[in-house]
Amino acid sequence: MRSAFFDIIQSRGIRGLYNGLTPTLVEIVPYAGLQFGTYDMFKRWMMDWNRYILASKNPINTDTNLSSFQLFVCGLGAGTSAKLVCHPLDVVKKRFQIEGLQRHPRYGARVERRAYRNMLDGLRQIMISEGWHGLYKGIVPSTVKAAPAGAVTFVAYEFTSDWLESISW
Repeated sequence: MRSAFFDIIQSRGIRGLYNGLTPTLVEIVPYAGLQFGTYDMFKRWMMDWNRYILASKNPINTDTNLSSFQLFVCGLGAGTSAKLVCHPLDVVKKRFQIEGLQRHPRYGARVERRAYRNMLDGLRQIMISEGWHGLYKGIVPSTVKAAPAGAVTFVAYEFTSDWLESISW
């Protein structure tokens, strides 16, 4: 880690530590909004499903509390949805972060130093040179990481929220 830090400062200067910051900040707002919004939507759908199933078994008891597994599934869906929509911004962010570094040809062409003027220019140039496919490079491993991360995050969020409510004064 220390070696990478000093290599970045030596080759790119202090500004090199912040390559990709703007796309990261632009990406996190829609990503978090989509993730929380879709989580809430999936959670409501799951509660409706529970209500429907319970009403058919016992019309009096319509408790719609969700199990840990159901919360996990809702978080999995939310993480997947947000990643699928916001992945192009993630690609641009990563291109900014790696510009000028040597890369194996299998992972795409080397991104030259100052290849993109800004995030929109990066999106445009990737679309022109690589098409839609270029904006979705790495979508599978990225989703494999984001989906369970979203699931665990929201299960932890629900348990923490319930715990904090139980100890409230």
